[in-house]
Amino acid sequence: MNVWCPGAFQASLERWVESGKMIPVLADHDGKIGSVVGRIDPRMSAESNGGLIVAGHLDTESELGARVYELVKGGARSWSIGYTIPEGGRRKAGRVTELAQIDLAEISVVATPANEGTRTLSIKSEPSVQIVSFEC
Repeated sequence: MNVWCPGAFQASLERWVESGKMIPVLADHDGKIGSVVGRIDPRMSAESNGGLIVAGHLDTESELGARVYELVKGGARSWSIGYTIPEGGRRKAGRVTELAQIDLAEISVVATPANEGTRTLSIKSEPSVQIVSFEC
C-alpha cells in the first residue's frame, strides 16, 4: 500500500507553476491527445490533509469532454493521478510504502480509482467553463 507523506506534491506543483503549463486532465489515464478532456491550473492546486485538492476545467466542447463532465456531475466517475517517484522519493515502512516525493504527470477521470477516498468536492457550470474541484 502507498501512503503520501505531507509535502510530497509540493516540489512538483512548484515546477508546474514555474513552467506556465496546465496539468492535463485525461480520460482513464489515456495519454493520446484525443483523450485530453480538460486542464488543471497548478496555481489552484494545493496539498491537504487528505492528499491533493485541485480545481480545473473540463472541455465540454469535445464529445468526450462533455460525456466526462456529465458522468462526473452525476457521480458516476472519480479521479486518479498519474505520477512518477523520483530517486529517493520512496521509503519502505513495513508493508507500507511512504511516498515522500511525487512528480505529478496528469490527473484522470476514471471509473474505479486506486484511492477509494477520492471525491469530487464541487462542480459548477458557467458559460463555456466547467469548474471541478476534487480531493485525492
